[in-house]
Formats: sequence, structure tokens, C-alpha cells
Amino acid sequence: MTGQPSVATSRHDRIPLASTCSLSLNSPGELRLAAPAVKNLISLSVRVTAGRYTAEVERRQVPRFAGRGVNLTGWVLRSLGARAQAADLHAEALEIGRGHGTAEVTIAALEDHAEQCVENGDPDGAAAWLAQASDLLHGDLVFGWRLDLKLRLLTARLALLCGEPDRAAGQARELERRAQDLAIPRYVSVARLLRHRADHRLGQPASREQVAADLDLLDSSVAIEAWWWTGELAADYGVPAWLDRAAGHVAGLARHAGSYAAGLQDAAARRMQSWQSLIDRHPAR
Repeated sequence: MTGQPSVATSRHDRIPLASTCSLSLNSPGELRLAAPAVKNLISLSVRVTAGRYTAEVERRQVPRFAGRGVNLTGWVLRSLGARAQAADLHAEALEIGRGHGTAEVTIAALEDHAEQCVENGDPDGAAAWLAQASDLLHGDLVFGWRLDLKLRLLTARLALLCGEPDRAAGQARELERRAQDLAIPRYVSVARLLRHRADHRLGQPASREQVAADLDLLDSSVAIEAWWWTGELAADYGVPAWLDRAAGHVAGLARHAGSYAAGLQDAAARRMQSWQSLIDRHPAR
């Protein structure tokens, strides 16, 4: 894994428009530049987007890009509630990565499989996928910094799922420091929110003002995931207003989700009901 993110040699690598979907991002700075493009994926046909990405890979004849668009599409679909389709795409990306011998694509797909297990409440499955990803996360990887951040995040989320809030809190703090060093607000925000959840379970809840500020950072850095991060915080802290905020995120995504809107709303409704039940049982004092 490269110690420092590399710098792009051409502005064409920055890809400001989602319609091209050539996300050849070599550094945290480039990832920030591409954030609007990733958000725009929501309002596009994600399958068409993946197809355009694949065509661009073939045009450039750069096999190391193969599978990235497929895996990114899976992440978008999972965020929109289409979990079965997302799992198929992560499996496809994993096959492509292994077939091309592309460690970065393989690791990314393994991490997404692990994330889906965490979301399904399957700690054993998540641990198995993460172990495979960790074994490959070494050497001179162009995207190693990003894959490492995701691995750290998922490891901390897994600890929380396993009922180890102290370990989760420590890992979240380490992730936050690393993300701050790289100036990646996407991971700074989720590291803080995960730390707040863990600290709450340790009887050391953050102030509502601090959580609200970190939710604002989340909204501006990874909006497509904001609805469920916010809902989980609402359930842990017993704050109905945050659940309303999560519902607002769902409504906003649904307006731009096209044919995926109904599926998103159904998936979100089920989770909202679960979160509301937790709030009813343990309201904030």
C-alpha cells in the first residue's frame, strides 16, 4: 500500500461529470473533486453508468479499472435499498478483480461483501470477508489509502456489532485521526458518528450539539448513506428528531432514485419501524 496518496498527472483523470463515470482517482483530493459526480449517480440509471464505465475501460485498454464501475454501482444500489442486486454486483466485481489479478478491485469487492454482512447482522460472515481483504491489503496499491480507510471503518463497525463498544470506540478514534491526516471528510464524519454510538453504549454519550454537527458533516460528504447513519444514531440516542431527519434524507433520495425509489422507500420504512421501536423503548432523557 502506498504510504502517501499520489497526485494526478492530468485534469482529465479528475472526471467532473458522472456521465463519463471514469473514476480514476489516485488521491484524496481527487476523491473530493469527484464527490459531486458520485452524488449524481443517484439520478442516473446506475446500470447504464456501469456500462459506460466498462466501455471506457475497454476504450482505454486499462485492465486495472475493470470491475470498479460494477462495484461502485453495487454500493449505490445497496444505499438505495436494492440489496440483492448489490450483492450480485459485488460478486461480479470480485470475479472480475480475481480474473484480472487486480488486487484493488478484489479488495474493494471483499470489503463491500463484508459491509453487507455487517448490515445483515452477520458478524462471522463479515469477519471472514474482512480477513480476505486484509490479507491482500499490502504492497504498492494506488488506492491503498482508500481501501485501508474502509477496512478500518468496517472493523470498527464489526466490533460494535459484536457487542464490543470499547474496542469499536478506540478503532473509530484511530480511523478519525487517519482520515483527518488525509483530509477525507467522508471518513472523518462516519468515524465520529461510530464513536458517538460506541461511547453512548459505554455510558459516555456525546452532546446532541456535537452529534448534530457531525451529522451535518455527514450530509455534506456522503449524502447517499446519510439516511441510515442518521437513523442508527437516532435509535441509539433515542432522539425522534434525528429519525425525522433520516426520513427527510430518504424522501430526498427517492425523488432522484427513478425506478429504485419504491424499493428504497420500502427498505427504509422497515428500518424506520425498527429504529422507532428502539426509541420508544429507550427514549432520550
